Amino acid sequence: MIIEHIISLLAPHDCLSCQAEGSLLCLSCTNALPYRGCLCYRCGVATDETRVCWGCRAQTTLTSVTVRTTYAGVARDLLWKLKFDRAVAAALPVARACAAVVPIVSNDTLVTYIPTATSRVRQRGYDQAWRIARNVAKYIGRPALPLLARTGAARQVGADAATRRTQLLHAFRPRNMGSLHGAHILLIDDVITTGSSLEAASQVLREAGAIRVDALVFAQAASTGKNGLVSAEKAGIITSVR
Repeated sequence: MIIEHIISLLAPHDCLSCQAEGSLLCLSCTNALPYRGCLCYRCGVATDETRVCWGCRAQTTLTSVTVRTTYAGVARDLLWKLKFDRAVAAALPVARACAAVVPIVSNDTLVTYIPTATSRVRQRGYDQAWRIARNVAKYIGRPALPLLARTGAARQVGADAATRRTQLLHAFRPRNMGSLHGAHILLIDDVITTGSSLEAASQVLREAGAIRVDALVFAQAASTGKNGLVSAEKAGIITSVR
């Protein structure tokens, strides 16, 4: 963190949107990101405060999934910098944008994240979702803990929702189980595709003792069609084992 701060002082980033010096996305441009709105993450219908709609509640243990923006334009560029250009500083504006729409927070809320496949972490040198989660936690004044670990790295590119859910059935295991009993979990991720990763992670957290799991995600594929959603692959998201 100290090294990153020194680098930012010596060679500050330019805003990807307005080119102002100092951040990969300045505060004004972060605030200007289009809000995705209150839609059920599974079917795309309008819902109350990003909660899972009545028709989908029996299919998931997630209470709500809040998505800050769509995966397009500057949001897409920002995540590309974070995930594929080793621009760790991009995690800060992503987290700032997410924190602005954070769902319910209580005294028993813990912030955690969807862990990236180990091979990707080795390639990048960091887990981008953990970087985002830690910054979100700072913004909302709640602790961040690694509560999940990967048990595999199934390739998901091109897979439909049913295949993804099958692949991810045993993809995670709980960590720090002593912290999970009776906790409200705020689960962070960078991009949502079908929601299968969030569902699998939520199931593990609930079985380990969490009483509620809400998800907070930076971006989702741009809306289209009668259900309001398209696959991330069609929208150009690169998501092989994250």
